[in-house]
Amino acid sequence: MSRRNKIKGLMLIVILALISVFVVACNNKSVESITITGLPENNIATITDTNNTLQLGITSGNEGVQWKSGDEDVATIDESGKITLIDSGAVVITATLKSNSQIKAEALITVKDERTITDTIILSGMPETNMAEYTDGSLQLSAECSNASAILVWVSSDETVATVDSNGLVSFTGGGSTDITVYKKGQRAVKATATLRVVLNVESITINDVGGEEIVAGYDYRLNEPYSYSLGVEYYPWNADDFELEWSIDNTSVAEIDKNGVLTGKGSGKVTVTAKVKGSDVQAEKEFNVVKVNDKAEDFSYAVANRYFVNGVCTDAWLDYTGPKVTTHNTDIFIDTYDTDKKMLVVEKNTDFKHWSHVCLGSWNLTPGKYVLTVDLEVIEGEFQGRINGAQYKNTPAEYEYGIRSDIIGGLDFGKLSDIEPTGTKYKIAFEINQSYKNFGIELYDDNGTAEPYTLYIKSFSLDLVDFAVETDIYSDGVLIMGETYKFFPGEIEGCEYQYQFTGNGTSNNEIIELKNGILTPKRVGDGVKLTVSTVYNGKTLSKEYNLSVIADPFTENEDDYSYAIDVAQRGELVYDVRRTSVYLRTFNWKASIEEYNGGKTLKFTHDYIASWEGSVQFMLGDIKKGTYSVSFTLHGDDIGKWEKFQGQIYPITWNENYETTFSDKAYVRGKAPYGDIYQGVKNGNTYTYTITIQEDIKNFGIELCGATTVDYTIYLDAFKFEKLPAITDVEIAGLTEGSTLKSGDINDLNAAVTFENNVGMGEPYTYEWEVQGKGESGGSALIIDGENGKKQLQCLKPGDIVLTLKVTSATGVYTDTLNLTIELGELSIETNMYADNILVAGDSYDFAPIPLIDDMTFIYKYKTEENSPETDSSDIVEVKDGKLIAKKAGAVYLIVSSNIDGEPISKTLYITVKEYSGTVDESYEDAINPIKHGDFYDIERTNVYLRAFNMSIEKTDDNKLQFTKAYVPASGTAICFYLGNVEAGRYRLTVELGGDLTWDCFKGYLYALNWEAGWQTTFSDQAYKKGESPYGNIHEPGFCLYSGSGNSTPGGTYTMYIDIASAQTDFGLMLETWGTENKSFTIILESFAFEREDLTKQMNFDGAAIYNYSIDNYGSGITVVGKDGSMVVTKAATSAAVSQEDNALQVVTPTNWSEIALCFGTVKAGTYLLELKIEAVDMTGNYWFSGIVYSGTCVNGKITYDGTIGLISENAAEVTHVSNSKIVQLQIEVTEDIENFALILASKGDCGQAVNIQLSDISLQAQVSEV
Repeated sequence: MSRRNKIKGLMLIVILALISVFVVACNNKSVESITITGLPENNIATITDTNNTLQLGITSGNEGVQWKSGDEDVATIDESGKITLIDSGAVVITATLKSNSQIKAEALITVKDERTITDTIILSGMPETNMAEYTDGSLQLSAECSNASAILVWVSSDETVATVDSNGLVSFTGGGSTDITVYKKGQRAVKATATLRVVLNVESITINDVGGEEIVAGYDYRLNEPYSYSLGVEYYPWNADDFELEWSIDNTSVAEIDKNGVLTGKGSGKVTVTAKVKGSDVQAEKEFNVVKVNDKAEDFSYAVANRYFVNGVCTDAWLDYTGPKVTTHNTDIFIDTYDTDKKMLVVEKNTDFKHWSHVCLGSWNLTPGKYVLTVDLEVIEGEFQGRINGAQYKNTPAEYEYGIRSDIIGGLDFGKLSDIEPTGTKYKIAFEINQSYKNFGIELYDDNGTAEPYTLYIKSFSLDLVDFAVETDIYSDGVLIMGETYKFFPGEIEGCEYQYQFTGNGTSNNEIIELKNGILTPKRVGDGVKLTVSTVYNGKTLSKEYNLSVIADPFTENEDDYSYAIDVAQRGELVYDVRRTSVYLRTFNWKASIEEYNGGKTLKFTHDYIASWEGSVQFMLGDIKKGTYSVSFTLHGDDIGKWEKFQGQIYPITWNENYETTFSDKAYVRGKAPYGDIYQGVKNGNTYTYTITIQEDIKNFGIELCGATTVDYTIYLDAFKFEKLPAITDVEIAGLTEGSTLKSGDINDLNAAVTFENNVGMGEPYTYEWEVQGKGESGGSALIIDGENGKKQLQCLKPGDIVLTLKVTSATGVYTDTLNLTIELGELSIETNMYADNILVAGDSYDFAPIPLIDDMTFIYKYKTEENSPETDSSDIVEVKDGKLIAKKAGAVYLIVSSNIDGEPISKTLYITVKEYSGTVDESYEDAINPIKHGDFYDIERTNVYLRAFNMSIEKTDDNKLQFTKAYVPASGTAICFYLGNVEAGRYRLTVELGGDLTWDCFKGYLYALNWEAGWQTTFSDQAYKKGESPYGNIHEPGFCLYSGSGNSTPGGTYTMYIDIASAQTDFGLMLETWGTENKSFTIILESFAFEREDLTKQMNFDGAAIYNYSIDNYGSGITVVGKDGSMVVTKAATSAAVSQEDNALQVVTPTNWSEIALCFGTVKAGTYLLELKIEAVDMTGNYWFSGIVYSGTCVNGKITYDGTIGLISENAAEVTHVSNSKIVQLQIEVTEDIENFALILASKGDCGQAVNIQLSDISLQAQVSEV
């Protein structure tokens, strides 16, 4: 072969080798794990008489696998994975890849043998008692199988007692029992077993020591049981047969031991414990020192620390073998020594992040009283807040999961260690508890404030009782009430007895106050009684004194003014009650307190820091009979009457049987809906009375007064009263008598006389109904109609007998009365809705239908102008047509309606007056009638100017004035609105005569413009009109458009207001409004109203003029001078103004800066005018001057407007100085177009350095040519 061919051959071999390696590598890479397949269900295989094989495989079936059986006595497996099941048992089958021994799979197979058993084994050689002495050494056993070819296997169940070899030789190894079994190899089910007892007696025993030197007699708080020690023994020989011990102790008053050798200490002293082998003389004794620890004091002499760690941090730790319980949280603890042989507790916070940490001392069951915890404590390292709080352990297993953890008790904050002056390192923590606590401790804690580590040394602590508590419900001031009893139980203290002694006015138990079986009973009125209760505790005498007195029962049932109220107590979360009241009461979501008020007491209720509308006070009224009751609340406070704060909803409630121990809203059931609110009842001063009806007897009834808002508020309850209103006993028709004779056409008022219990004048509310019927076939007829003020009337119609019935209904029953009456022929009756005074409104029509007394009755209508004038068939004043009476024009007329009954004439004559009601003036309200309520609005008929009141009722007074009344309701604003119709542009004078409650806090009287909207006649809401953005002024603070013609505005009088209307208005109106009166009721009297156009004069005269200051928002202030004849001057920025008494000249003081004086002339037509005025300097000294530059402009409702650049008429035209103290001004004025509210403005530059006094007189504006 050539060299080249050899090289090629070698290269081919290398390439093939590389490909082989690559393929193998790829194959190996592709198999990362294998799984055995073919396993039986639940990996349980069964050997039967016909089958004992099983074929296994792996998930990668083409791979080479090596199979292995972990126990070939149970099963074997060949190279193909075929298993042969040999015997019952468990075997691990392993499959390993031949190419990679790291990849393998295992399966645990359980083999059950269900083959038929045909062979038997007989075991022989056992002693008769199956017992052998250990000293015999061994025992030869033998066995025979029915299958002679079978191989037998021997086993011992406990080789510490005996072993057995393949020939059945049993060798003893110790005392005890073991099972010797022989079975057929390959079929374990074929077997024989015998139990062998090898006897090896114990020869000696020794009682072991306990963990410490002493037995601690105390309580293991972690396990909730006394400390106990389980004793054990050492014995010889070590492999002796089992034996039973009998335990005993020589002094059971010091300790006790149970049958299992558990030793529990009871008192201090030494005891000897004996352990004896039962049935033998072998025994042992050991002496123990028992120490009883003090459960109220600890010095850590025997303490052992325990800890629980989370992520390396000690979260909880506790001490064992202490008298009181000691635990910590988020700190580590150790027991260390000091002064050579003394022990102390070391508490370490060894983390550097902020979190809660504490040590809790004690777990005592304490009764109410005063205590002192003395703690010897020193802060060795770092800072420790040392907050002090009462704490409690929950007695449940869950608290021990991570150690023992206490929880602080709300309301038991006892301050800080830094608040206490220690004696050396000892702190005396004084605290008081008012109820009993179980598992109570004192927690010294740091509430996340300390980030740095700290270390505490606690050398000891102890708890002392310094004052016991008495469970009693006597009032805190010691004043007791006759008829009541009071519990008096001093707290039980182990080993203590109490002594009682009365001194002072009552020297024995039976004079004024008696104490028996824990109950104090007042026996007669008296004072100066002293009760002393004492006991001896730890050799120290403790005592308490009570100064008592007894008064007669001061209460009226279900009525209270809280004069005797005392002892407000918080019973739950925002639940308070008050003691010594006639009616028990408590609050929910209200804080309660007692305050002095008006020489007595009041209850203060505050709703804050909880967004709940259910803040309320509840009253317990007990068992209530059905009937009508009044409930009254006397209240005061700024929030009363403010609906958005306190609504005063009144609910019925039913108290649950357990209400005395349930202090939440679960104590009672509230009615589904309130009766109403206090504002809907009757208000008399600060007392609100509401009437309620109870339809059936109720047990545990109560009343709840609810705020019903979520905002903060405070109210004061001065008195409460709940009383049953007297029930009705009889009713009677008044004013008519049995058998009375009436005439047709008569209208008689119907009156009901109601008699109440005890003949009182007023009682329960009631409703009544009237009914009238004809008597018999020929009976008469009558109607029940509505008279004035809703009063019922009897209208007599057809002659004959009638029966009148009155039915009165109240909560307690229905009462009736009847009268038999006779109607004789008289006048006709007419069914009409015209006014009762027969004054009609021109243009209106009214229902008008004579009532037929018999069938087919017809009527004739006649008219006459005078009583004695002849009748006519028609009238130009009124007309009856198609059942209507039409008022055609103003005037007076007699209307005669006539007919006949069976030939007997019958008629009725009406004198009717028709009047026109229009215009913008009501000089009086003589004809006003029929006030009507429309929701929150009232109006009244027959006035020239239509008016409507908001949140005020309307009544007509006897002297023909209109009275507007705002009741004591939560409404803030009220208003009186006037409709004036279509109004032309110009200047108007509004004059109203007002009286009543016109003080600022009642009626502010702001005047606004109104524009009434379309459909206002039937729209009774604020959608009926649109109010102007800002008011003209008000009746208390005169402004440009408003001043009081009678001086002081509060007493009332005539108020005149000038209004400039710049353009024509449609459906114009005015409103007098007030607001901010939530807690006010008041009355306004309107005597007259006039809205009239009044143009300003062109020839000014200030004789008797009114002068007042004004201020307009976003404009400025000034002074307005208004003369009686339409003269007006308005100043801006002037200092003062006055009218000279000598010549009625206007005097104005102007400031040093810019000021303006507007001469107001009202409507001016286009044309040429001459302005004349005389201007004088008054009291001017030095070189001072008033420039008086004249501009043309307007003055509308107090606002002066002009263009300072183009409106200049004559510079310094009106200048006056100290040189020229008087000047006559004559200026020609050109007015190019008609102008409303025209004004000429005198403006001063005001750079003279001081205020300037000027005087104006002889002011006129005269047309020089004919107006265009």
